[in-house]
Amino acid sequence: MNKDFIELERIVDRVFNENIKSRRRKREIVYARMVFSKILRDRGYTTTDIAKYINKDHTTIVHYGKTAINLMAQFPSYKSQYLTCYTEFMMDKDKEPLSFTEKKLYSSILSLKDDLEMLNLSNISLKEQLEKHKRLKNIIEFIDNRTPTGKEFFILKKINQMFNGITDYEQKLE
Repeated sequence: MNKDFIELERIVDRVFNENIKSRRRKREIVYARMVFSKILRDRGYTTTDIAKYINKDHTTIVHYGKTAINLMAQFPSYKSQYLTCYTEFMMDKDKEPLSFTEKKLYSSILSLKDDLEMLNLSNISLKEQLEKHKRLKNIIEFIDNRTPTGKEFFILKKINQMFNGITDYEQKLE
């Protein structure tokens, strides 16, 4: 198999103190596999090649890529482990070793790249929510225009009664 796969496996296994080829589903092992998969995907390797190497399905590798971004946003320790693996793996790819300042800049760039991916995912989610609520736009505007300040609870109660009445009516028809 590819030299990069073996080298990255060694790095990830050491950083996470786990074996990514283990069949166990312990959280730390799954996180290690996610780091392994994301780094190789970012390097341009196919999901199929990565999946074969760690004895998983290619759809699992796709899932790992999406989940890894969310985990890095939620868990700084996971992000730190990812950056450690990525930096060590990529340093071997450079002809000249990076200075300490260059390493910090490189890590910052990776962090910003991940933050940008998170923002893009958030933007997609917001667009989906906007599309979902477009059909209710006229109703929301009507209620907003006709509801006096301080009477929101009263209006909510009336809307709830109205919908309960519709449900009761539909049940009587059945």
